Order: sequence, then structure tokens, then C-alpha cells
Amino acid sequence: MKKITMFIAALVVAVAAANAQNDGVAGDNYSYSDDYDGGKYRYHISNRRDLTYRLANRGYMNIAITRQFVEDPVYGYGRESNRPEGIGVAISRNRNYVLHSRPILGLYMGIDVTWLDLAYAKVKQNIYRHHGYPDVFSSYAHGHGYRDRDYEELAVHNGDISMGIGPSLGFFPIGRLGLHAYAKYNPTFATRISNYDDFSLAGGYASVFSAGGAVSLGFLSLGAEARFGTGKYKQIIGDAKGTKYHLDTSTSRFYISFRY
Repeated sequence: MKKITMFIAALVVAVAAANAQNDGVAGDNYSYSDDYDGGKYRYHISNRRDLTYRLANRGYMNIAITRQFVEDPVYGYGRESNRPEGIGVAISRNRNYVLHSRPILGLYMGIDVTWLDLAYAKVKQNIYRHHGYPDVFSSYAHGHGYRDRDYEELAVHNGDISMGIGPSLGFFPIGRLGLHAYAKYNPTFATRISNYDDFSLAGGYASVFSAGGAVSLGFLSLGAEARFGTGKYKQIIGDAKGTKYHLDTSTSRFYISFRY
């Protein structure tokens, strides 16, 4: 984990340095000529390149509505409980670092960095109690012949703090209209709080991957993102303190961005 963190930090520094050099190059794209018509045409082309470069090479903040699903990779969830899902919100601060000042085949390639991502979702999970003892994995209980169970709905509050880094593409077909696509790896600290056994708190590291795209017009954009990964949790507070387990998650995000 320490080596991965150091590698990501070194990559971000290198990209930022290269980006600073590109900033200087972009400002020198203007060209003139003694021939008025030719000079005007070249000025238009270089001015367009400078505009699209600045639109691609900038920071942005996402505010998202999310839908999250949770799945246990060992037992899963049977028809009686259904797969736990919930609605939430997320906010993130990001920066796209373009790697070149002139487009290649109309595209700007870069490194997209999420400096901070905060997410929350309330997931409703059904559990069943057999002779007074809770059984979260109803499909497992059903397969082992447990019939006498009382239904109970469990509210789980999931909170994530993460960063992210990955490649990006930008395309500007006309004016300030832009199309953006990206994919990222997001190291995440994930927490789960529930009323299971009165109060339960678990936390741990999750490896999360994301991919998404957006359509922008000037400083505003609308986009969608898919996230999926696996978390390794350890019970911190509760009757099952010290218990370790894995959970798979998948999340859909729909967001509005403010680009600056």
C-alpha cells in the first residue's frame, strides 16, 4: 500500500510539471503573417486551439446522486432478502492535466486526478432472526433448513473517502461544447454504520474502479459514472467486534459539474 501511494504521488507531480510546461506553450500558439487572409486564418486556428486546450485542462467539482448495491461475494443474497441497495449523494474535487497543448486527431489526452471524493448512501438490507439470533445472509439460512424466522429491515449507512487517478480523453467538436471520458483507480477508506445489535461500526480499505463520461458547455457539464470494487472490513464497534469480512459494491452516479 505504501509503495502504491508513493507511486501515485510521484506520477501526479510529474504530470503537474509537464502540465506547467504545456501552459507556457499554449500561450505561444498565436501566429501572424504579412498576408492578411493567411494571417487571419492562422490566427483563428491557433486561437481555437488555445480555447479548447484551456477548456480541457482545468479543474472541476462534481455533485452527484448515487445508487449503490452491496453483495457478499461468499453467500450472496437470496430472493427473500433481495440485493441490498440504497440512494445517496457524493461530492468530489477533480483536476484534469492535459499532456499536450495541441490536439491529436481532435483529442486531448490527459491524466484525471480526484483529489478528494466524499460519498454517503443509506442502504436498506433485510435480515431474518432465527430463535432470536440474527442471520444476515438469508439464502445461506434457507439452504441450511432454517424456517422459523422473523423479518427485520436493517438500515446501513455507508460512507466513503477516496482519491483517484487515471487516463482521460477530451473532444471539442464545436464552440465550447466538449465531450469527456475517463477511467480511474480509486483507493478508498470505507465505513459502515448500522443498528445491527443496537449499534455497529465497521471500516476498512476498498479497491474501487470507476469509468464515466460527461458533456460540457463552458463551465457546466452533466455526466454519469459507474463504480465497482471490493472492500475489506473489520468490525470496530459491536458484539462482533474484531470480525473481518469482504463486501462487493457497485454504484451508479449521475452528476452535475462546475468546471473552473
